[in-house]
Amino acid sequence: MVVLRTMFHDSQIAEKVQLGRDKMSYMMLFGIAPYYKSELDKTLHNTNCIVVGFDESLNKTTKKQQMDLNVRFWDEEKKEVVTRYMTSMFLGRSRATDLHAAFKEGLGNIPLNKLLQVSMDGPNVNWSFLRELKMDFEHGEERLLDLGSCGLHILHGAFKEGVRCSGWNVTKYLRGIYHIFKDVPARRALFTSYSGSAVYPLKFCAHRWLENINVAQRAVEITPHIRKFVEGVQNDKIEPKSDSYVDVVECLKDPLLLAKLTFFKSVAAEVEPFLREFQTDNPMVPFLYNNLSQMARSILGRFMQIDQLKNITQVTIEEINEAKNHLPMKEIVLGFETRKVLKNSSKLTQKQILQFRLECKGFLKALILKLMKRSPLTYPVTKAASSLDPSVIDSDQKLAGKRFEKLLTILMDFGRISGASADLALKQYLKLVGSNKSNKFAYYDRKNERLDHFWKGLLSGDEFMELFTIVKMICCLSHGNANLERGFSINAECLFENMREESVVAKRQIYDAVFHAGEIASIQISNQLIQRVRNSHSLYIEDKERRKKEDLASNASKMMKRQREAEAKSLEIKRSKILENAQKEAESLQEKIALLKSTVL
Repeated sequence: MVVLRTMFHDSQIAEKVQLGRDKMSYMMLFGIAPYYKSELDKTLHNTNCIVVGFDESLNKTTKKQQMDLNVRFWDEEKKEVVTRYMTSMFLGRSRATDLHAAFKEGLGNIPLNKLLQVSMDGPNVNWSFLRELKMDFEHGEERLLDLGSCGLHILHGAFKEGVRCSGWNVTKYLRGIYHIFKDVPARRALFTSYSGSAVYPLKFCAHRWLENINVAQRAVEITPHIRKFVEGVQNDKIEPKSDSYVDVVECLKDPLLLAKLTFFKSVAAEVEPFLREFQTDNPMVPFLYNNLSQMARSILGRFMQIDQLKNITQVTIEEINEAKNHLPMKEIVLGFETRKVLKNSSKLTQKQILQFRLECKGFLKALILKLMKRSPLTYPVTKAASSLDPSVIDSDQKLAGKRFEKLLTILMDFGRISGASADLALKQYLKLVGSNKSNKFAYYDRKNERLDHFWKGLLSGDEFMELFTIVKMICCLSHGNANLERGFSINAECLFENMREESVVAKRQIYDAVFHAGEIASIQISNQLIQRVRNSHSLYIEDKERRKKEDLASNASKMMKRQREAEAKSLEIKRSKILENAQKEAESLQEKIALLKSTVL
């Protein structure tokens, strides 16, 4: 209170403000957060279709899996696709049945038929969850559209698989050179002394493999200095006693180490632009097909014959594995930097170079096979949605028309549009691409303009109503889980010791509302919000009373349980004593019987 008076000495309102220890907490938990949650629920109930994404991460405060749910939909107020935080569910276990129950609970009262797509990453448990969820749609007309799992995760996993199948020790080396000098000033000083360099290794990221381009580049640059460091400590007999040092020494014995590092960097640079561009909440699904096709074609072109790459979606796994479709070993595309390293390595034999090229081919083949297995390229809707890519329309209107017709067929088959709406949408699409507006497709720049803004500008008015409905639906589709991944960082900033689960959710909901508004100054203070805040104290008191009653009931139940356990234990002891006494009496009687029998004889 004194602080507020000091800060706002000219405000009569601030002078009257009183903040108790828990006031801000209950205002958020029972006033502000429920208001914004109810506003989001109202918006979602007035929306025709939504896309829900989910991901789980360990909450270190509650010691449970926190399952965050985000929702994508067309915001009529902003006239664009938005991604909003819905809620979080806290799970003890993460089986498919647990995810399914938590997901449906998180949706609340939102009808399942509004759910157009589920966005997720690719663990097997998520695919099992998706199969269970699809069963909920069996008796309805609507079905879930499927674009596979997050394309960003697939790429990272595919690259990791390529490195694994190559059998190289590149990752061991990148980790080792970083950990040798991490938090050890004495070794850093020795490194500078022996090598004359003050440039140190960068940290290798085990979860985002394709973000290690700079790490690999730094390793290439300082490997000669690492060799000098190792030679120096060996000569002076002061070698570090660590596993990282042992790994680095082992890796340095590999004459192809630099060639492997440069190839690693070359392949990562091949796919990194896709990740950089698609880590956004903007509508990107119509661009997926062309971008993934070009990237896959580029990777395949490094080890396969060109005549096999006419249509990337028609290249089968069998054709990729067929050796006759591969380039000769000497024609495998290694990259200029890798070729330079091999050229400058005079000690390498032809056998070693041939084996290296074979391993490079194995790297590329494993990467592309993993990518093709669950890539969005394998789903028909990905190719059909490219009909809304302005570059496709500009380059070939006939091809774009065929793909749009396929898109309408898919949406109709999945119960998302009627046949009459599909007919109208197709007529409007063909009319648009053949009109004088079609020259705008040639000048579209997706780096500077969102796709939903572009189409909204073209389809203003009732003339293209059905077509605009299709556009909004496809723009809502999710291309990845980047938004959810960013949410984990926000979760970490929200947490503090002994924080309740409800408080985590409330903070996220308020943060999301402010972020959606743009800034604090843009928040509209409505009468409903004021009333919610006014009522928050009474709700807080009610919650405290409820918790007290629950605690009393719980304590009474525990007390009753302890009493019953104590009584049962007492009775068990009594029973044991009775049995023991009975046994003694039985033995005594048996002795008397035996004595009587012996006397008779």
